[in-house]
Amino acid sequence: MATVPRLPRSVLSLRLRGMLRLARDLAFKFADWLILFVPARGPRRGIAVIMPHGLGDLLLVTPAFRHIRAHFQGEPILLVCSASAQAYAVAYLQPDQILLLDRVSMRWNLRHRIRVLVAMARAGARVALQPNYHREHLIEDAVMRAARADVSIGSWGSPILITSRERACSDPWYSTLIHEPSELPHEADFYATFCEAVTGSRPPRILPKLLRPGLHPDVPKSDYVVVACEASSVVKAWPAERFLETARAISARTGFAIVLVGEFASQSSGEQGMIDLRGATDLTALISVLAHAKLVLCNDSAPVHLAAALGVQVVAVGGGGIPDRYLPYPTTEPHPAPPVLVTVDPAWACFGCGWRCQYAVPAGQPLPCVTDVSPDQVLNACLAVLHQPSRMRALPA
Repeated sequence: MATVPRLPRSVLSLRLRGMLRLARDLAFKFADWLILFVPARGPRRGIAVIMPHGLGDLLLVTPAFRHIRAHFQGEPILLVCSASAQAYAVAYLQPDQILLLDRVSMRWNLRHRIRVLVAMARAGARVALQPNYHREHLIEDAVMRAARADVSIGSWGSPILITSRERACSDPWYSTLIHEPSELPHEADFYATFCEAVTGSRPPRILPKLLRPGLHPDVPKSDYVVVACEASSVVKAWPAERFLETARAISARTGFAIVLVGEFASQSSGEQGMIDLRGATDLTALISVLAHAKLVLCNDSAPVHLAAALGVQVVAVGGGGIPDRYLPYPTTEPHPAPPVLVTVDPAWACFGCGWRCQYAVPAGQPLPCVTDVSPDQVLNACLAVLHQPSRMRALPA
């Protein structure tokens, strides 16, 4: 069932957005040019890895990152990442330095942009690496340019996210651009391909693995299902009330307890019959909650990859922004509990839009390809996974 009017964006809206972008681009272009005159603190040394995306992206790049770090053994590593991924970076990647970047602020906040680019210029990296399929001219390209490294290797990127005009401007800022195969690979596959282009060899495995910690004290010792209603962007988030509806149905069918997790605390006093840990778990606590779950139900976002890295069964609700890029997992590497993705069926003709929806969607609402996934679809997928023999097991880090 459709949940929003299927109407094109208005001409006036498009023109206004175009004028704002032009003004922004002119201001940023001048500021970025001035930053080219900022000197490095000393002789160029070290490796800068530009990964300014969410926790899920940083988790998937982990095997390639570790392989690159081993290849450049002895050289300091600077990681450019988002604040949402900082805790994971510190605990599992352990770079010598972290530069935090906010993608929204890089697009619209001149002060934040200047701070990030000046820090990148002063770092004086010898080698700069940018493996992002989500390459944006205003973000990844700008950071790469500010680095002014002796060697700059980047991803060719997606034509959905970078225009031919932007590419003509920023491609020369790279020493080498790594093209993807004609058939769009999984994100982890491309990270391995990128790693091979940089180091001469692929990492021994392409999917991340995490050791299972002890049981979190606030979850039951009996079987439980974890539900994570949030996503890295609201446009990709299946409505929370549908998650709760599905969770109640799972509990009624199986008798399993339901544990709610998320970055933000619920505005309500709690969900009846559910253990509500929303807003009460840092990364370490979240991993311990996920690690012993019978099933994790979530959006196509970071909890999918955390649970899968722990060997826990996952059902994720997804849309059509970038189909097959993150889910399903590649079959080239066996996995004890590959995540199950639930999307609208059949796929819409507009799938592959890069989350730039052609329909008029109210601000702060998920896109129609996400909301049109029915609770019955999700419930059936969850029950099918739960009826399978348990494949959960500890995995080597």
